[in-house]
Amino acid sequence: MNTLAFIENHVLQLPLFLLSLMRYAAPSALDDLFMMSLRWVDHTYAVKHQHQDHSDPTFRPAYYPSLSQYSKGSAEKRSPQTTRQKIESAVAFFSRFAKKGSISLAVYAASFIPKIGRFVLPAASFWTFKSAVGLGPASLIFGIGVFLPQRFLVVFLQSYFASRGLVRELLEPYFSRIPFTKEEKKKWFRSREGLLFGFGIGFYLLLRLPLLGVLVYGIAEAVSLARVLAIFSRKRSSLTDSICS
Repeated sequence: MNTLAFIENHVLQLPLFLLSLMRYAAPSALDDLFMMSLRWVDHTYAVKHQHQDHSDPTFRPAYYPSLSQYSKGSAEKRSPQTTRQKIESAVAFFSRFAKKGSISLAVYAASFIPKIGRFVLPAASFWTFKSAVGLGPASLIFGIGVFLPQRFLVVFLQSYFASRGLVRELLEPYFSRIPFTKEEKKKWFRSREGLLFGFGIGFYLLLRLPLLGVLVYGIAEAVSLARVLAIFSRKRSSLTDSICS
């Protein structure tokens, strides 16, 4: 039973999956929460900087007026979602979860192979972090991982992947409005990988609090884009920042 509970909570990340389903159970509620939070952040910023010269390069414009001009679903350049399109979106979500769950189960099962099993999770850690932190730090993670308990490595790896998935779900109201291509969206996430991981891992750990996880998810939805855009408000070179400014 302990092993099954471990697989459910850490290998398959079922609690996070069930929380993410709220987007499909009440899509308009989370979207409204997202936009209301953005409007509140703009108002608070304007009050705190009311005496600052608006021509000052450090003064950022409001996000809500620009983003509210894009209706939900305008990123697909189509009319409001039909029932069929909503079903397709839900199927894509379940497909992503099934794919991630299958890979996680396969890696976890391979770690029990005699002799070579102890190297499976460290190798997965090396492959995962090589592009994010570089060859040297990834090699260090591999070396340390060989001597760490298997369960610790599973929690470490899955927390990383879960935090990334959490941020993607939280930013869905933004990407449902802004007309990114698949490649542009991937580039957007890669250029902010460190920030998004730091933001996501903090809320992911809070989500694991018993009974309070749902409340934390709502708070995370409310502050996600506002915080991410605030940190990058001075970097106007990307497509995202030019659209919001």
